[in-house]
Amino acid sequence: MRIAVVAPSCPLKREAAERVEAIVAERGNCELVIHPQCFLSEGHFAGPDEARLGALREVMADRSVDAVWFARGGYGSNRIAEAALADMPEAARGKTYMGYSDAGFILAGFFNTGLDVAWGPMPQDVLRGDHGLENGEAAVRRAVDLYRQSLAKDPSYAQADAAIAFAYMSLADSYMPSHIAYDSSRTAARRALASDSLVADARALVAFANLALDWNFETNDLELRTAAEREPNSVQTQILYAVYLCTIGRTGEGLKAAQAAMTLDPLNPVASWSREECLYKARSYDQLIAEHAQTVASWPDPRFFYWDSFLGAAYREKGQFAQALAEYERAQQAAGDTPLYGYAVTLARAGEIAKARAILTRLQAYSRDHYVNPITFVAVYAALGDRDQAFAWLERTVADRTGWLWGIATWPEFDSLQQDPRLGQLIKRIGLPTGPSAPPR
Repeated sequence: MRIAVVAPSCPLKREAAERVEAIVAERGNCELVIHPQCFLSEGHFAGPDEARLGALREVMADRSVDAVWFARGGYGSNRIAEAALADMPEAARGKTYMGYSDAGFILAGFFNTGLDVAWGPMPQDVLRGDHGLENGEAAVRRAVDLYRQSLAKDPSYAQADAAIAFAYMSLADSYMPSHIAYDSSRTAARRALASDSLVADARALVAFANLALDWNFETNDLELRTAAEREPNSVQTQILYAVYLCTIGRTGEGLKAAQAAMTLDPLNPVASWSREECLYKARSYDQLIAEHAQTVASWPDPRFFYWDSFLGAAYREKGQFAQALAEYERAQQAAGDTPLYGYAVTLARAGEIAKARAILTRLQAYSRDHYVNPITFVAVYAALGDRDQAFAWLERTVADRTGWLWGIATWPEFDSLQQDPRLGQLIKRIGLPTGPSAPPR
């Protein structure tokens, strides 16, 4: 069995590569080929998009390769996922593709095209034991075993469905229409539970998707909390719980869940990001700014970016527009071609209306070919003082079933809408709980 390693996200540490090669050599039942691209570095990424895509496409087309192992998570695979799916080489079929975390963007696409995918440890995880976490070497050994199991194509393998469920959850709200992504996530998670009622993360994924799709907050709040209590060592479940709690305004509890995720995996940038998100929604702007330098120290590159810059938003809400705009300029560079709604909100709040509208125009153009969460338009129009357009887009947000809708009553971006009776009517319509004590426990 020949396994190729590529890095669609962040670089693989050479120490990790050497230790994994030693494990495979000791076992003697497979061959490991680590692509040189894994060691490239361009900012946060393992080389430019073209190099990461080229390496992936190369091993997909290589008939001598039986399986493709993604080197590590982080951020970046979403930038090449669409291109990786185009003109699929025939040799790509019949291989197994494995990873988790950021690799979920590619895994979800591969699954939809009928390729065999598996959710499991990655080569970088061999170093996890160095941080007082679950022994990383044992995790990598299990990963090699998982490859061999996946080749048996066991249709009842629950972890594979759980992997797909999490991949779709990762796509929701930011990269794929939320109602489609959440429904796909819930379907896969339910299949996982049907095969194995104890499979990790699946209960939390079902509850989170139910919250977005059905708005049954009291029942699914309990389900999500129960999942977090049953799986205290699951980083992904703790992150999901933190995001939900902080979005609806229960920031004290949410910060505890975010801290639990960071303790479990200090190098996970999404765990750190979720804590910054909670601090922002708690309006603890000074604490967010003070902790930000420590937060980015845990990320592979300080330019890590996802959804919005909470540092820039914190400066904005403090009225420090020069610092806020400087941060958003940096974040816009990291985001590439994706226009940042937070940048437009900040410009509008700073009185730079023409510049804010220019970003709004770019965002509208971008949305013709890409999914853009409709709630971003709500925020921009609210900042521009156009409440009618804000509420028109809010109805689209309701139809999209985005999880970010839960924050409409609590996020600072929407403060200017709070006195409009239309908002109260919408909150009542969807049964949205708000505040630190909602829903009832």
